[in-house]
Amino acid sequence: MKKTFQLCNKVFTILGIAMIVFIVATIFYQGVVRYAFGRTIRWVEEIASYLLVGIVFAGIGIVEQDDGHVKMDLMYTVFPNAKKFFQLTSRFCTFLFVAPCIYCEIIYLPSVRGKTLGASGLPLGLFHWFMLFGLIYWLLSILYSSYEITQTKECLQ
Repeated sequence: MKKTFQLCNKVFTILGIAMIVFIVATIFYQGVVRYAFGRTIRWVEEIASYLLVGIVFAGIGIVEQDDGHVKMDLMYTVFPNAKKFFQLTSRFCTFLFVAPCIYCEIIYLPSVRGKTLGASGLPLGLFHWFMLFGLIYWLLSILYSSYEITQTKECLQ
């Protein structure tokens, strides 16, 4: 199972890097076109906005596995023996947030079928499918990291 998550992490990392490179390249291109030719490209900001959201959903599962989310380290300091409890409690709360998000995204998907983005003409469903996959991977990362926490004998550092 660990190798599967490592492979998925590599895939999502490569996707995230590709999205960042694409955003930088298209915004640079728009800057050149704007100042050299006095024209703007309408789709660049639209695609950049959606790709920024895509970067978040590509990386959120990886951050979950690395225990990199914002948290209250003060609780770990004050109650060092309860670190596992706090980690599992926070993962449970995150699970309670992510599961309804997945459900809502599944319910929302049919309503974007056939719709396109305004300036670029890309299918809106493409971005929602990517968000859904990111949410599902996040949920699986929560379950996997919770399992790993329960298998350790000492607190995670």
